[in-house]
Amino acid sequence: MTEIVSLIADLHTVRCGGCKVLIDDPLAVDCSYCGATFDRVVSNHVGLAKRLNNERSGSDSDDEPAPDTTEAAATEELLSVPRNVLAELAETLKGIDGAGDAAVVVAGLLESAEVPTDA
Repeated sequence: MTEIVSLIADLHTVRCGGCKVLIDDPLAVDCSYCGATFDRVVSNHVGLAKRLNNERSGSDSDDEPAPDTTEAAATEELLSVPRNVLAELAETLKGIDGAGDAAVVVAGLLESAEVPTDA
């Protein structure tokens, strides 16, 4: 009888849940090494497992819109921070030992932030 196992996925590899051998194609239905059949994808990265499970099932209809391919959508984290908050954060970080690199990054964000135009 054929064993049924999960594909184990991380950001770099997909492995057989039975023998742990590297699987080249995450859409494969069975392991070429041990013969186990794959029933689903599991991962510590929920978004990765969900995406691979959707690809394997061949459906994109999970009551969600099609994924946006813009850079902002890829990171899934867009937020707006007022300029004064960035300025205060940069000043606070300058005064903390070891936080110089973070202060430089925040100062860079502050410089690149759009200046509001008064109409």
